[in-house]
Amino acid sequence: QEKPRRSAAVVISGVLLIIITALLALAVMGVGVYFVAVMGNLLIVAFQSLHLLNDALLLFAIALISGGIGLVIIWLGLWSAIRIISKLAAKIRA
Repeated sequence: QEKPRRSAAVVISGVLLIIITALLALAVMGVGVYFVAVMGNLLIVAFQSLHLLNDALLLFAIALISGGIGLVIIWLGLWSAIRIISKLAAKIRA
């Protein structure tokens, strides 16, 4: 028994969708990396203003929140990219 072959249009459109999905996921992960970079800058400013303890603690808290948000955004971008691309690849293969 022969498997039915996919037409070239289906394969090309699937590959283009995979590329677009990968680029969108990279953009989302870039936003997460930006939040992590903001965390680093806030930590630097917090260490420089340790003589004002209240300000330093507030900056530490905001830095940790920013880092957490950044890590969640990076994880969601990677997870959604893997999930969507694997489903698109399975449709092309099938």
